[in-house]
Amino acid sequence: MSVIASQFGVKAESTYGTPVTVDRFYEFNTESLKRQVGRVASKGHRKSQLVQRSDRFMPYVMGAAGSVNMDVPTKGFGLMLKHAFGGAAIATIVDSNYIQTFTLDTLTGLMLTGQFARPLNDGTATPWTYHGMKVLSLELRMDKLDKLVATFEFDAEDEETSTGLATASYTSTTDVFSWTGGTMTIDTVSAEIENFFVKVENPQRTDKHRLIGSALKKQPTRNDLAKVTCGFTIDHTALTNYNKFASATRAGALGAIVATFNGPVFHGGATLPTLTVTIPSARFDAVDGVNVTDWQELTSSFTLEATDDGSAQPITVTYRSTDSAA
Repeated sequence: MSVIASQFGVKAESTYGTPVTVDRFYEFNTESLKRQVGRVASKGHRKSQLVQRSDRFMPYVMGAAGSVNMDVPTKGFGLMLKHAFGGAAIATIVDSNYIQTFTLDTLTGLMLTGQFARPLNDGTATPWTYHGMKVLSLELRMDKLDKLVATFEFDAEDEETSTGLATASYTSTTDVFSWTGGTMTIDTVSAEIENFFVKVENPQRTDKHRLIGSALKKQPTRNDLAKVTCGFTIDHTALTNYNKFASATRAGALGAIVATFNGPVFHGGATLPTLTVTIPSARFDAVDGVNVTDWQELTSSFTLEATDDGSAQPITVTYRSTDSAA
């Protein structure tokens, strides 16, 4: 059980690629960050040469990339949401709780140092530090009989193993969001769904290498429109949702999605921790499962994309907890 020594921590950087000591620690399920390397090789003709010479190549570091999968905690998650969305605001409500509101914005200047403890087989925890970590995408997913789970895709400037391992400390009295606290509405009408996901993709140029005497790259910047998709599976009890997919008009193909996930334990008074996803103008783009293939009752799985209606935010995530800051 050497993996009991594993840990994951992050902290926001002030300058891209300048690592800081991590101080926010999260429980995680899996991670896959790893270094990306390149090789410059010469194959100039040389008498009697049959394979690549060992003194005719130069290795270099291109950066690092990978994902982290974690259960969404009822406290302390605002930092991760801020780095996935870009726009963040905070307001106080009753019972010493705060609502953090996240909307799409530029991610320039938002980067993290991340550190993992990856134990050797004898239990020795080895530190792996990644700096210049930028969020390329975030997916939130809730399935029946499960928890709200987040998957982050990261790009990083570099990986190193020389920084000492930070001492892990975790937010007290935190919990997870169970499926029993999840609800969703479509155009304000309650929808009895089996699962829900939303994915925010932030396309960024991650190959900004320059002739600057170093292989390390410059900070990635957005190079395309953000893409927000969501989806759900629902019993085939009516054609309302299918008709949105099949609509021949723009207005008919759109719906307002609100998915709310309540934590199980009050955070002061009678106020539950909550994460809410609001997509005011979601376009019904695809459907699967409306065909009869066996003896099971039909369910339909819909995929939608958030659009900009010119007034409301294409997507808003609110996070209610006792955290006074992200």
